[in-house]
Amino acid sequence: GDSTVTLKGDWDSRDGFLKSGGSTFVFNGASAQAILTGGVTDNHDFYNLTISNASVTGVVVGTDIKIANNLVLNSDSKLLLNPLSDILVTGPTMDLSGIVEYQQRNCIIHHYGTAYDLHNGGGGVRFTWLRASFIFDSSDDVTIKTGAIFQDQAAQCESLTIDAGAYYTMLSGNLDVGAGGIAIDG
Repeated sequence: GDSTVTLKGDWDSRDGFLKSGGSTFVFNGASAQAILTGGVTDNHDFYNLTISNASVTGVVVGTDIKIANNLVLNSDSKLLLNPLSDILVTGPTMDLSGIVEYQQRNCIIHHYGTAYDLHNGGGGVRFTWLRASFIFDSSDDVTIKTGAIFQDQAAQCESLTIDAGAYYTMLSGNLDVGAGGIAIDG
């Protein structure tokens, strides 16, 4: 349904299923909270996810998660991604107003329609580290928002924008960019 679930504790669905429908899950504990899911399949997706935890640690993501609609990180909140934990948002809104703390080899990807925005920490992300469903394709307008991406296999996109302070490094494979071209804003 279209209900709201408010959590002050942890979420662990590694051994179960989640049919979130149109529901919004709000994490608003006063101390550290954890999100652990069974992966990024339809049986484990959140529909809307709001992080409203202003504790020192905030909300810790310990496994890959997929958000089928919107992700909101309130400005007074913190989201920590454990190593090798990625977030894929496939809805129209991704608001990262709060603090995101990246660890080793992780990222947040907003892939809605043909827009593909990638955020990650300074350690960077290799294509081969990402799940196949997380990688952009020839119809996508790709923007590397923060951090670095290392292309270690063939890739294609309609356009590529590299924002100030972000990096795109080709280690191997060809990069085919469509009529949208490449823009480097840094």
